[in-house]
Amino acid sequence: MRYALFFMLCPILPDAASAQTTWYVNQNVSGGAQNGTSWANAFPELQQALTIASSGDAIWVAKGAYKPTSGTNRGISFSLVNGTQLYGGFLGVETMLAQRNPMTNETVLSGDIGISGVNTDNSYHVVRGKGLDHSTVFDGFVVTGGYSFGEFTPNPLDGLGAGILLEGSAGLANSRPIIANCRFERNYAYLGGALCTTWEDPLFPAQGKNPVNPVLRNCTFSHNRSYLYGGAMYINSPSGATTDTFTLERCIISDNNALLGEGGGIYFNQTANSNTRMTSCVFERDTGQLGGGIYYQGLPPAMNITTLVLDSCVFRSNVSPEGGGIFYVGPLTPSVVGVQFYCRMRHCVFDGNKATSASGSAYLMLATYGGKVTTEVSDCVFKNELSGNFTITTGASYNSESVAIFKNCIFFNNHSRISNDKICLVTPKKW
Repeated sequence: MRYALFFMLCPILPDAASAQTTWYVNQNVSGGAQNGTSWANAFPELQQALTIASSGDAIWVAKGAYKPTSGTNRGISFSLVNGTQLYGGFLGVETMLAQRNPMTNETVLSGDIGISGVNTDNSYHVVRGKGLDHSTVFDGFVVTGGYSFGEFTPNPLDGLGAGILLEGSAGLANSRPIIANCRFERNYAYLGGALCTTWEDPLFPAQGKNPVNPVLRNCTFSHNRSYLYGGAMYINSPSGATTDTFTLERCIISDNNALLGEGGGIYFNQTANSNTRMTSCVFERDTGQLGGGIYYQGLPPAMNITTLVLDSCVFRSNVSPEGGGIFYVGPLTPSVVGVQFYCRMRHCVFDGNKATSASGSAYLMLATYGGKVTTEVSDCVFKNELSGNFTITTGASYNSESVAIFKNCIFFNNHSRISNDKICLVTPKKW
């Protein structure tokens, strides 16, 4: 019930722009021309609307369960159209966008195309999008049943993002679609159970590397799983060092699992010269081998700067051997030196996270090879944390530097297996 209230209190996004044409989809339509021009003449299948829609159009989809194909081809997905606004959550009588209710009128996009209830014959990706700019909207859907868990096919992208796969495009410097008011549930992938962004296509290397930075608002990612990295999300694209920020606002990432790898909630694989911002997000009961909630790693080139900003976020009951809530480590090779990581946390709560083997039930951050980690933590609460050693660990190795600044923070009822600790451990500034 708490999650339902969370979404009901969030405002529905208005139209990003006036639609050139609105297409209507209702699988329960009876009669009519079924040409998509009105609710009475709605398309019965979403694929029909996606085939005909063009940039500037809107697609309104009534409640029901829609599948990418009526056949068994696992490679078929719902392919988003650049510049199109795709909205679910309609009853099928509305005349204005504000009249819809995605909570009541669940619009499900399901990858369960084969034998019902059997995962191994499901769609590799329920939804796909390539080269989507900021005018593209995906809003008000439940995405479930994608499956590419631990599988290998001739297409290396088939193991990425079983719920939704977002790709960069040579024709777009920054792919930035808006994804809002959606739930991603029970999707299983080799990397990125529910969502994957990738800035390069291994099948078409000539297109180069083109960043993907979706804006995620009021979305829930729950009970998704990865075989390796990123139980809910695998981010394989840097954001860019200026304004192209990877953004999460009022999202819930809960009960996700990275089975044999890191990042139970989110795994950031490309971090060089990147900015990530999360506001009013909840990470809860996510599990991974390192970084139950979030896993971040410093990557080439040398001397690059990465920033993570957490504002009013909650990390609750996440579990990992180290870094129950968050795990950051600098580059693991001496050939990449001087990488700097800045993490700013404000009004965040860490409650009941566990580091089952070692340090950092709340978070662990380690600078390496001449790099620097700076954490600025203000007005945060750390409580009921359980770790092998320390609630918070920031450290440095190989002539690196670690700086930690705390202002107006509260620590209580935190424990370690070697002693009850109600404070944090900060390594010497430089060693």
